[in-house]
Amino acid sequence: MNEQDVFLAAIDIADLDQRGKYIERVCGNDFTLRKSVGELLIAHEESGEFLKVPAIEQLAPDAEDSGATLDEDSGPKLFDDSINLSFLESSSQPGSLGRLSHYEMKRVLGRGGFGIVFEAFDTRLCRVVAIKVMLPELSLTSPARKRFLGEARAMAAIRHQNVISVYAVEESPLPFLVMEFIEGESLQQRIERIGPLEIRDVVDIATQISRGLNAAHTRGLVHRDIKPANILLEQATGVVKLTDFGLARSADDASLTLSGFICGTPLYMSPEQALGKTVDQKSDLFSLGSVMYVMCSGRPPFRAPSTVAVLKRVVDDQPRDIRELVPDVPRWLIGIIVRLHAKAPEHRPNDAKKVDELLTLGESGFIVQDTKPWRRVPKIVPWYIALALPLLLAALLFVPNNPFFSFSNNKPLSEELPGEKLMSIEDPSAQEAVAQKQYVFLGHENATVGVLFSSDEKNIVSASNGDHHEVRGGVRYHVTGTDNSIRLWEIESGKEIRRLRMTHGHGYGPISMCRSPKSETIAIASGWIFANGPSEPSIYIWKTNSNVLHQHFALPTNHAIRAINITPDGSQVRTTTSGKGLVHNWALATGKPLPDVELKDLPFRVEAPRMSWSEDGRYVLSAQWGGAGDTLAWDASTGEIVKRFQGHTKPPSQVVMAPGGRRVVTCADDFTIRIWDWDSAAELVCIGDDEILESGIRCVACSPDGNQFMAGSADGMLILYSLSSGDEFARFSGHTGAINDVTFSASGRFVASASDDKSVRIWEMPNAE
Repeated sequence: MNEQDVFLAAIDIADLDQRGKYIERVCGNDFTLRKSVGELLIAHEESGEFLKVPAIEQLAPDAEDSGATLDEDSGPKLFDDSINLSFLESSSQPGSLGRLSHYEMKRVLGRGGFGIVFEAFDTRLCRVVAIKVMLPELSLTSPARKRFLGEARAMAAIRHQNVISVYAVEESPLPFLVMEFIEGESLQQRIERIGPLEIRDVVDIATQISRGLNAAHTRGLVHRDIKPANILLEQATGVVKLTDFGLARSADDASLTLSGFICGTPLYMSPEQALGKTVDQKSDLFSLGSVMYVMCSGRPPFRAPSTVAVLKRVVDDQPRDIRELVPDVPRWLIGIIVRLHAKAPEHRPNDAKKVDELLTLGESGFIVQDTKPWRRVPKIVPWYIALALPLLLAALLFVPNNPFFSFSNNKPLSEELPGEKLMSIEDPSAQEAVAQKQYVFLGHENATVGVLFSSDEKNIVSASNGDHHEVRGGVRYHVTGTDNSIRLWEIESGKEIRRLRMTHGHGYGPISMCRSPKSETIAIASGWIFANGPSEPSIYIWKTNSNVLHQHFALPTNHAIRAINITPDGSQVRTTTSGKGLVHNWALATGKPLPDVELKDLPFRVEAPRMSWSEDGRYVLSAQWGGAGDTLAWDASTGEIVKRFQGHTKPPSQVVMAPGGRRVVTCADDFTIRIWDWDSAAELVCIGDDEILESGIRCVACSPDGNQFMAGSADGMLILYSLSSGDEFARFSGHTGAINDVTFSASGRFVASASDDKSVRIWEMPNAE
């Protein structure tokens, strides 16, 4: 079928969604046919859409003009004699082309196929304005007038300093709108004049664009034509103004003009626009990424000899690495552009406000990583490390304070460091101070292995464990640590409120801990993590407002406790153990034992590393030492395996389920962190950063909103990642020993970490998300 046949068939389909599906089916990937049909449909349905004319062609001064200021002595600018100005009233003012209502029309700034733009003088308010007037011949048709006035009023509803202001929308004698007059240049003109911009200017302009977009998106508008020519730079103030909302549609109405045909500027449009699909606000974010790319590099990201080739590149190709063109562009900034250029809208930032936040964080030093698209191929381990790993794993069985079982840490607050350091990936030796509140708790005599926040975020509970062993006559003997204590601290003052100790049996140290979701009840598990001696595993229950032991449960088996949990309703305490793999249950109020549950298919004598519970308490998650790299999830009530996550080449050291139950995060000795979909058990993201994960990730924790997770490494680094994309947001350095535990506060504002360096640190997150 040729373009005429497709066009005639398409206009007979009244349902626009069905029309779009028809065009997509008939045209397929024939961009030439799709474009031709799209142009015919646009001409047919939008012949009255006057706002399409790029505003900068109408508002910006010519190169030979001194600016957009009115020069009374110079007289009106020459214009095409064919422009019909008969709708203007005569004026006695010198240099005036005529009057429109109370506006003196000084000169024509531009003319397009749908309207004329004038520089005018508002005689009532005594100010220079820009006026768009609909062409007289188009204003005769009702659909064109209705569309113009509706879109002009929607644009006028946006009140933001980064969106050009519409002062008035009038219908008589012709439809016209009155806008603020900008003295300056477009972003396109600046790039053509000076080439790539300075990084500080790129960040400033991109930040203002994102704020203007957020204002439009909040009103439900999708711009659909974000490009340098539609971005004005005010000369005197540097304020950025978004213009030309001629293609704008409400998010609900976007499909009305985008079902099946292309609308926008090919060099800057999104893949969904190029394919003629329905778009939303995230389409504008893709275009913003292209604008940022050209600001950094001086060239559009998807250049090609023809429009069709450009569209194919937008849909199928990745742009050239900016650092190949301009090596000085920061990696964190490239990372944001990469996220904006994600082909799938769901992989882009959630909204323009998030882009603003990312730019602000990056400029302030919070984002310091080379954010790259995630990698699904695990890091190749050097041969000498591969040979050493079996010996290392064997040696770990004889090392005290094994990191896989060090659950968290604690320490009293002795100093506050407001300017802690972040490590830059571009120069690993460089330390950059950031404006960030951090508390450092010092004083524990042994490694801190666990830390919890109180629900009101005023206190923390910390645990330290100094247990180790001595080998005498070929037999390992347990040696109690000097500081096997639980401590409660007031965060702001640093005051130690109380200290708790495990006093039953031989005084084994804490190995895991949890807090009741409904109260300040805490449960501490003690015992020897190696579990092949008289470890006397026990559970201690305290109320944080008292030194009195509330409950004590002794386990009937001699296997190490791997995770402890208080049910969401606060009625039961549950623990998981390795060995046979059992879930032990007690009634919290009475201390009465409840029936145990056996975890199926956990081979005896194959020790499980740190286990975890899902937020709702329904599932137990774990891997297996000595087993494959699989991660298993059991139903805690039946012991049946419900999920198996396969991909790691080494057993994960920790497994956590994100709040909401849709994602699972694992970290392992194969130098990767992996994000999984719970429903399908499919691997979504594999993170394998050679420079960070080479030291090994010891622990992970998810934010309460399920958007981010924090990973603690063996070299004392904390890394904040996106849970949806795997992108790295920030790194936090300060610990001098391996991190054993990390946890978020209830609001997500703070993260606490515990370390082999005997300290606990509380970090204020860059943002609440």
